[in-house]
Amino acid sequence: MEYQSVWQRKTKKYPQLKKDADRDIVVVGGGIAGYLTAFRLAEAGQEVTLLEADRLFSGTTGRTTAKISANQGCVYSELFERYGQRVTELYYRSQTEGIRLFEELVHRYGIECDWTERDGYIFSEDRRYKIEALHRVLRRVGADCEVVESPELFKESCALKMSGQYLFDPLKFLSALPVRFEIFEGTRVVDIDPKKKILRTDGGSIYAKKIIVATHYPMINSHGGYFMKLRQSMSYTIAVSGKGAEDMYLDEREDGLSVRPYAEGTLLGGCDHRTGRIDDKRHFAALESSADKLFGRKNVTHRWCAEDVMTFDGMPMAGKYSKSLEDIYVVTGFNKWGMT
Repeated sequence: MEYQSVWQRKTKKYPQLKKDADRDIVVVGGGIAGYLTAFRLAEAGQEVTLLEADRLFSGTTGRTTAKISANQGCVYSELFERYGQRVTELYYRSQTEGIRLFEELVHRYGIECDWTERDGYIFSEDRRYKIEALHRVLRRVGADCEVVESPELFKESCALKMSGQYLFDPLKFLSALPVRFEIFEGTRVVDIDPKKKILRTDGGSIYAKKIIVATHYPMINSHGGYFMKLRQSMSYTIAVSGKGAEDMYLDEREDGLSVRPYAEGTLLGGCDHRTGRIDDKRHFAALESSADKLFGRKNVTHRWCAEDVMTFDGMPMAGKYSKSLEDIYVVTGFNKWGMT
């Protein structure tokens, strides 16, 4: 058994920063958020440098379940209750636009990344009212979706079905994009002076005109108060041999089950909990038990865990790092839906 995700593989190595430097735009963090930010800026003609403490995509990006989906559980019901229809509609549009932009890149560069269109189901076995409420909200914001009875994989449930969702291999996708920006791996930023815009690393310091902090957790503690706005959440995934599902399924409960096919088998994930509170061993056993019930005894080929950043207000954070800082930006807090 592999104790890593099915996506993780050897990728091209990049050098470490070993001297002081001046740069225009520095992106800190080599996950999909930082990498695509650097890619889009370079595409727009900007001079960009990306700094990664370890290897590219070695964090949450390499441990995702890789669903590119606007069908995101009860997110929309919660947003509607907190902020009303306009904000909920804007969020939904942003997610569908994320799907469209991924598809555009895949086709433009002819990327072979197991890009597959599938239906997405949010299901509940005992809280039908949650599915019906979600359906009402999504219809109000213009989503094409329907409530279905007894979806194929979970016959004792009802579900909200949304077509036109996608699955892919994130590392195949990212590794195939043309690199038009500077990359340093093994370059940990140990301190940022937000006033002078100086990033200090083990190998040297960089003065930047603009800084984008796309690390797993924001690292400038003196501004923004992110420690009061964010929390960490653990989840667990196993890969089993054989195709047990054609589409993607997600329990509406926060700690419920997630199922999706991939090129060589099926992924089952879930058992979410706040980081540091529960022993992880029993969660893998629970996922294996779910696999047995759904598909019969299957060979478990991989197991891994991932940590996501959750926001207390339910909204991802992207924009100015703080009102008091100029030319410093942040992107974080995707609440487990960072792909879109």
